[in-house]
Order: sequence, then structure tokens, then C-alpha cells
Amino acid sequence: GTELARILREASGAGAVEILNDVHAHGLGEALLGAGCGRETVLVLAVGTGIGGALVVGGEPALGDHFLAGHFGHVHHRLGAGMPCSCGREGHIEAFCSGSGITAWYESRRGPGDPAAANGRELQALADSGHGLAKACFAESGWAIGECLGSLANCLDPSLIVLSGSMTRSGPLWWESVKSGYAEQAMNAVADIGIVPGTLGGDAPLLGAVLHFLNRHGTAPRDQRCAHPPSSRPV
Repeated sequence: GTELARILREASGAGAVEILNDVHAHGLGEALLGAGCGRETVLVLAVGTGIGGALVVGGEPALGDHFLAGHFGHVHHRLGAGMPCSCGREGHIEAFCSGSGITAWYESRRGPGDPAAANGRELQALADSGHGLAKACFAESGWAIGECLGSLANCLDPSLIVLSGSMTRSGPLWWESVKSGYAEQAMNAVADIGIVPGTLGGDAPLLGAVLHFLNRHGTAPRDQRCAHPPSSRPV
């Protein structure tokens, strides 16, 4: 409820200030200038420390009446039963599929003979070394994300799905699991749409914020050129 735009405008003396959620901005950047460029409806999921996202339709991110649209990390999944989420509920995919969540999930499952993992990087190293439980956590969390994406695609019918964030660097096991989970749930009409990695990295939210401001003030260039060619190549 804080009127942040007004506060910043008055403090800075700027003529105009716009506020946009960071992942909405990220999604807008990827949809218009990154991996989704040239597509009408782009579903973006950012899987990092937490999980957020955006549905960008016709160059605009869906915000919702309460500005909650895109909180895809709070979709429920059965594998997360009992895992506390940052929102105060349990069982959301953020609770066990995000970078911090997968580490907590591993720690909740490991036995006396399993080494501890303080963060996602240590857990990744365990998985890369062949540790069974660590590998299972990456495979199962990837599958869960894929299943949720399939359900979202059934409801939202995007042209393309873009994944970004630190978890997308988890390697082939994670990506293959995402694709398998997606195939399990996606209806025929959306079964073959691309699931691709983002191309803009940390620039995505900055570019998206600029585009949002320009769109709101009627100064966005009509020819918004892609930073990278559009792609529908599944990973």
C-alpha cells in the first residue's frame, strides 16, 4: 500500500516515476527484447533464490487486481507437502524448487550418511559428483516445475515459455526433468511449444523497466528490435 512512485517523485523532483515488480520487469524484457521477441504471449518463469514470473501478452505484463499476477512460485505441488514457503503457506513449488528451497528440501530428506549442503552451489556439486539424493532433488524439483508449467500452459496458452534464473544452470538432468514433467501435464494443443532459456541475464529486468516506463508515457519506439533472434528451440 505504500505510494512508492509518489514518494520517489517528490524526493527526486522527477517529472514521472513508474513502479514495476522486478520479475514483471524481467519478464517484459525477455518477452520483448530477449528469448520471446516476436511472440504474442510469453510465459516467463524466473527460478532463482525464489520463484517468480510474468505473463506478457501483446507487450504488456499481466499485473492482476492485487498486483499478484505472475507469482507462479506459489502454485501448489504434492511433492512439496510439509515444506514451508516464504509466503507462510506450505507445499508451493518455491518451497522446494527454488535455489534456497531445493537445499532445504535436501536437508529435510538427508540421512546420517549424507553430507550437508549449505546452499544450492554445494548441492549442485554433490549432484555432479553422483550423490543419489542430491541428484534426486534436482530431478524431482525439475519435474515438479515442468508439471506446473504444463498446467499453466493449459490455462494460459502461451506462444513460448522462457526459463531464467540460477536454477536453469543446473545442467541436463534438471532440464530433461522439466521437459518430462511438462509433457506429462500439457494438453495436445500446447505440448509442442518451446521451453527455452532466457537470453538477457541480469539485463532483463533493467530493459523491461525501461520499456515499461516508455510504454506508459507513449515514447516507446515502434520498432523494438530483438536483442537476440526469436527462438522456439526446446532445450
